[in-house]
Amino acid sequence: MKSKSNIRLASLYLFILIIIGIIGYLLIEHYSFVDAVYMTIITLSTVGYGEVRPLNEVGKYFTIIFIISSIGVLAYFVSNLMQSLFQKQMRFFIPGYNRKLKFKKMENHVIVCGYGRNGRQVASELIAYKEKM
Repeated sequence: MKSKSNIRLASLYLFILIIIGIIGYLLIEHYSFVDAVYMTIITLSTVGYGEVRPLNEVGKYFTIIFIISSIGVLAYFVSNLMQSLFQKQMRFFIPGYNRKLKFKKMENHVIVCGYGRNGRQVASELIAYKEKM
């Protein structure tokens, strides 16, 4: 449950960062909406194909802060996503792995499968030799 809430929180941070980027480019650089979304996404993803138009000084400072923020938020998002996926995989593998370890640690054990005529005979002999079943 905790990993789901962490992913939701990381997704919220990412969404807020995208909105801030779009609004920042709209207000600071007076880009069209499509250009602001484009600049936000290429900056956020650190692809950086290049600016739609050359940035003014305030736009450059905004982009610097936006890049630093986006690296942190993306790292938080990706780490939470990977942690969630890893935990799901481990829940699948660990029960079987723990059983294997228990079987590897077993020494001097006798397992009687079935309690028919032969199973009863084996069990009575094990009891006679005072073996644990």
